[in-house]
Amino acid sequence: MIGTAICSILMTLALLLAPLPPARAGGCGDGNLFESGGEECDLGDQNGEPTSCCTDDCTFRSDTEICRPSAAAHCDEAEFCTGGDAECPTDVAIFSGQHSAIDEGTGHCYVGFDDVASWFDAQDSCEFIGGYLAVIDSETEAGIVESATNPSDDAWIGINDDDIETTISGRGMQRVNGGSVNYEDFADGEPNDSGDNEDCVHLRANSQGWNDADCLTEMSYVCELEVETCGDGVVQEQHGETCDRGAANGDSSSCCKADCTLADGGTECFRGGFCQHTASQCNGSDADCPHQPGGYIHNAVRSFYDARTGHCYLNYISALSWEDAQSACEVRGGYLAVPDDGIENEILRRVDNGNVWIGVHDRTTEANETAADFEQVTGGLVGFHAFAANEPNGLVDEDCVERPEEQLVWNDSDCAPPKNYICELESAGTSTTTTLGATTTTDGPTSTTEAPTTTTEQPTTTTAAPTTTTTLEPTPFECPSDPTDCREGEGALSIKRKIGVPDKNKLGWKWKKGQSTSKSDFGTPTTDPGSDFVLCIYDHGNELARAIEIAGASTCEGGPCWKETAAGFVFKDKEPDTGISSVTLKSGVAGKPSIKVKAKGAALSLPSLPASLPVAIQLRAAASGRCWGSSFSSATTSSDTKLKASSD
Repeated sequence: MIGTAICSILMTLALLLAPLPPARAGGCGDGNLFESGGEECDLGDQNGEPTSCCTDDCTFRSDTEICRPSAAAHCDEAEFCTGGDAECPTDVAIFSGQHSAIDEGTGHCYVGFDDVASWFDAQDSCEFIGGYLAVIDSETEAGIVESATNPSDDAWIGINDDDIETTISGRGMQRVNGGSVNYEDFADGEPNDSGDNEDCVHLRANSQGWNDADCLTEMSYVCELEVETCGDGVVQEQHGETCDRGAANGDSSSCCKADCTLADGGTECFRGGFCQHTASQCNGSDADCPHQPGGYIHNAVRSFYDARTGHCYLNYISALSWEDAQSACEVRGGYLAVPDDGIENEILRRVDNGNVWIGVHDRTTEANETAADFEQVTGGLVGFHAFAANEPNGLVDEDCVERPEEQLVWNDSDCAPPKNYICELESAGTSTTTTLGATTTTDGPTSTTEAPTTTTEQPTTTTAAPTTTTTLEPTPFECPSDPTDCREGEGALSIKRKIGVPDKNKLGWKWKKGQSTSKSDFGTPTTDPGSDFVLCIYDHGNELARAIEIAGASTCEGGPCWKETAAGFVFKDKEPDTGISSVTLKSGVAGKPSIKVKAKGAALSLPSLPASLPVAIQLRAAASGRCWGSSFSSATTSSDTKLKASSD
């Protein structure tokens, strides 16, 4: 017993004499995470810094806060904190590039990719995002391009001699954007065309000059993107612009000249285009042609001309019911204005005067549960809409659409109450229009004396309505009304609308690193007419905006459009009827399949811009029923002329 007691005492003494664990001395800011004390993070001196995602009180910054601003204007994306990490995410350039730089003099953007590719695939990737492999024209530009690369990697640039063999010097080599090379920085002894197959040029790692190499060698690459300035609708003062009205530059409806400089004061202009008979005068300081009271045909109180479409818009304050307003517009050679995109919707805002009727209704369907049920007076269901939140709300007798004064949103309303209205005229000549119950041919507007000036001159109306049709072209293999589950992969989307020049419209979609896909999933589009594809574009989250067919076993320029490759199929059409110019389908195990779709030209039916996010793109195969898709809930660029986005 005594021994046991002594042992117990000794053990107690040992515990009492043992060194205590160090006390927490510094607290928040000492660089040591103390979770039991309520800390979520602790980066020491970096707490609270703009580039840190850890606050002064050792908690995470929210996922709405920027930790790394865009470093190069349109070339670099800003990084946001995640809300669950103390470190700012890895720096990423646009289109998920790893490096970026901008030439402030030209506005050109350079994006470097660490992913390796052959010279041809690298050029194809650059074209997909709207550019080309970087072309260097000066020592200054060479430094900018190098700053957009990983210094330890070789990187392809946009120079080759695939068509002109050059073995002694770089002279005679060709640039991918046209013309001969006028600046070079080849390393000693280069180019040497070793093995008679070195036809493409790359930057050597660590600034060791240029070298020619086999074009099939895979390495990093740098893309160059030219920035559209004059004509893009955005004033770029650094490039000497004092105005930019997009397609209206140089048009008589605008006070902005074709070179994006302001017209002199006193220059005559017609904001209403052919709908204005008395000229206004530019004031020398504003790009918009001034309003000219009393100067518009048919006694309109306001007018505006859309240089993109050649249509003009007339505003009237003689309040009428929706039906009488439509009839009044028909007498004048037009119809109640139908906005087809965001730009046209903005034009109506600039010309309205009070709440106004527009040419959208659902009097035929009697089912205004959704915007998709509404029709336009020009025929068919609406392809674009801008209903306010919780509208249309389906109340009884709300079958016609109005625009509240000075707003961009729409509202469904009872058709009977009198309101002001806006007429849309497509030309100044004779116009045959389908009235509500009859066909009437009227003289186009030429002077103010040719049009009715009171509501008593409107024709008798009936309750008949235009026949309901669909705005989407029918395809043998159709898109579902909303996006269904597809094989998901990393996606990149680029849409470019050239206002007033539809031949320059472009769309590109890339799908890669997706689920396992066999070659048979694509069918046999080289020989089987049943191996059709359809490209489905959805906006507003789940509303079908466009459906574009890609026919199997089709003929292009007198030969087959489709060709078979080892891993899939390739489609090429230089003069596409639907706008689809190329499709590349590549099978593989998980992480390896890829799909690229390019479309261009006036035949391309683009969705409305700016896009109503989220947007989804799906390619569906008729032969197997398979589909491949990607979703885009945010965009790196979104305007009336451009959309660029990486998938979620």
